[in-house]
Parts: sequence; C-alpha cells; structure tokens
Amino acid sequence: MRKSTGMGMLVLLALIVCLALPSGQGVAAVPDSEINDDVAGSLVEDTENPSSVSERAQVLLGERFVDVQVSPDHSQYIVGVLNLHPDEVGGLEKRLSGPAPVTVVSRDVPRKEVEAARMAVENAVLKSDVAFTAISSDLQDGVVNLLVPTEKTVDQAASLVQSSLPGVQTVVPVEGGGSDIVVNPSEPSAIVEVRISDLEGKLTEEYSNTSPYRAGKFVAIDNGTGQNCTTSWLMAKNGNNFGSSAGHCGDNGSRVYFGGENKGDVQWNQFQAGRPNDIRADVLLFDLGNGGLKSLYRSTTINRDVTGKYAQSDMVSGWRTCTRGAFTGDQSCGDLKPNWVDVTFTLSGKTFKNMYCWQWEPANGYTNIPGDSGAPTYRVRANESVWAAGILSSIIDTDNDGIINASCFTGINEALTQLGANLQTQ
Repeated sequence: MRKSTGMGMLVLLALIVCLALPSGQGVAAVPDSEINDDVAGSLVEDTENPSSVSERAQVLLGERFVDVQVSPDHSQYIVGVLNLHPDEVGGLEKRLSGPAPVTVVSRDVPRKEVEAARMAVENAVLKSDVAFTAISSDLQDGVVNLLVPTEKTVDQAASLVQSSLPGVQTVVPVEGGGSDIVVNPSEPSAIVEVRISDLEGKLTEEYSNTSPYRAGKFVAIDNGTGQNCTTSWLMAKNGNNFGSSAGHCGDNGSRVYFGGENKGDVQWNQFQAGRPNDIRADVLLFDLGNGGLKSLYRSTTINRDVTGKYAQSDMVSGWRTCTRGAFTGDQSCGDLKPNWVDVTFTLSGKTFKNMYCWQWEPANGYTNIPGDSGAPTYRVRANESVWAAGILSSIIDTDNDGIINASCFTGINEALTQLGANLQTQ
C-alpha cells in the first residue's frame, strides 16, 4: 500500500464569471501595441498535439499505456508506462518520439483500473445524498480524488464508497485531515486509491463593442438582472449561425444584445437543462441568422481566424491554453492543473462535469475577472490562427489562501455534442 499524503484542507472559492454593468457601460479596446499573444512556435504543444502522442502510445503499448503529460518546461511529452523496465526506456522513447520528443516514466496502476474506480465513485456519489465538491482522477499516481465540503462529510463519503465499491479494504487517515479509501481493483497486483478530502466551498453566482459578431467580445444578456458576459465561438445548427456564451449567463428566453442590437433570445441552454445535478456543458446559443465571423477578436484591427478544434485527449496535465475575456480585455494563459483535468465538481448545489482548469500567471498579467464568462479558450497556432479548446465558465481559488488563482472551462467537444451544433471554422 502506498503511503498517502492526501489533499488536506482546501478552500474552493469560485465565481461564475458574469458581471452586471450600468446600462451603456462597455469595455475599452486593447491597442494593437499592447496585444499580448502566446503565438505558437516555442512549446512542444505547437510541434505536435498530445492526442497524436497518445495514439502512438496506445498502438505501441496497448494496456500498458497509462497517460501523457506535458513536461513543466514545455520541451517534451512524458508518457506513463505500466511497470516500465529500465532496459525498455531507450527503445520506447525512440519509437514514441515523432515531431515532438517523448520521455517515458514508470506507472504502478493500469489506466483502466483508475478510470473504472473513478466511474464507480462518481456513480455512487451522484445517486446518493452525500454532498461533494469535486471528483477527478490522477493517472500518474493511480488515484481517484473525491473532495467533499466539510470534515463531517468525509465520514459519510467513506461509508458510501465502502458500501458501494466491492473490494474496499480500509480507510487510511491522511495528514491534515480527511481520509483515503484504498480500493482493490480486479488485478491483485495493482491498488487504486480513492482519496477523500474535505474543503470549504463557496460560490457566488452572478446572474458596446462594435459588430460584427466574433468570439471574445462583450455581450449583454437580459434575464431580469442585466448580466454581461463574453461571446464565444460561432456555431452552426439547423442551417443557421449561432453565437454562444456561458450557459449561466441567462436562461432560455433571455434577450441577447450584441453591438447595440437585439440578437433574439437565448436557446438550447445546457446549463439550464442540466442543473442542478448533471451540467455537462455550461453553454448557450442565440440565433445570428447568416451573420457572424469565424474569428477571435484581438483588437480593433486584429482578428484571428478560427481554423479547428482540439480533441478532449489533447487536454492533458500541463497543456497550455489561453482565453480572451471581454472584461479582462486581453489574453490570459496558463497550464492545466494536475487533478483539475476533466473534473466533475459541485458548487452551490450544482454539479458541473467535463471541466478543465488552468493556473493563472499573475506575473505575466494572466488572470480573468467577472464578466469573462463565455470567453473562448484556445491555443494560437504557428500561422497565428486559433484552434478552439472550450468555453470559460468559472474562476476559482484552489490554494486555500482566499485568492482566486485559476480558470475553468467546458471542453469544446462536449459543448458541441450537448448542443447538437458544429463549430464554424475558416
């Protein structure tokens, strides 16, 4: 059994990032000279997408393939291999490396066992009355993380997992409070840990620029409280073009105003459809007819063409992503956080699924603020076009210091699937 350090006490302070402004108040445009882009070319993600490395690893390694991560310095990919022998390292690295270099490291727990344990925990919790804040899997350590709101809830969650998952052996106390439940998977040689930690949860929900429509612009959605958010990707559905934004910005039927013009009503709100317990995509649509540009707004004179989208398997720990919030007024970037990749979390009684969160870099000016909800998340390509990664949903504090330090988004593919829509690209 591995000794667990646990996640300890963690305060999750989250804001769904809409903002109410006085009527007529807009956001200043960013001068061209101040544009701050992470233009592709210097990072390993620019050389090759993680999904391509995953495909090679799956073909070569089969069930021994565990995970792909981006190295901290973004110079190479790290591939986790089940029970790697030192004699294999050189040959595997040579065969796995393609356009991007790859290094291999050993993992102790099969990927399928971690994924099965995560699914079992999630199903058990969602069918119960046990309150939780987040569920995620850590393929690197062979761990399922279950975060619950209070220390009292830890015991309830522990009892639930023990009674719901066959093969539970024991509850292991961890330093700083909370418990780890160790689960025996089907293969006796492996152990998947289900770590249960308590945290304090808090969510504050907060219910012009010129045309034409582009991602990254100011949009007003009147649901009775005058919410202001950011436009996201241009999408197609039923033969028409649709603008998009975060679903929590306004329920179906709310009036949408862009560029000083009414753009109809909110439709197909997936936040509204899924709340409170099954929000698979925090996204909404509004009809633009034949209007809109397949572009990301960067300044009064700069647009970036939207030319594609990333696969879910591209979004791995350490993968760099950016967003362009209308209220921040410039690009913000960061690396996806370990244990916050494809995470399910509950905030203020609502369960969000398929979420990805990245760490801010304040020293580089990379943050988000209320009003950025709905902003496109993306990477800038070598030709200075962009590929879509998702739609910004919330900003959170993950370090228990009362300071908002990370942003979370719905993955683009899940958003399109739930909407039954297509991304409009050049």
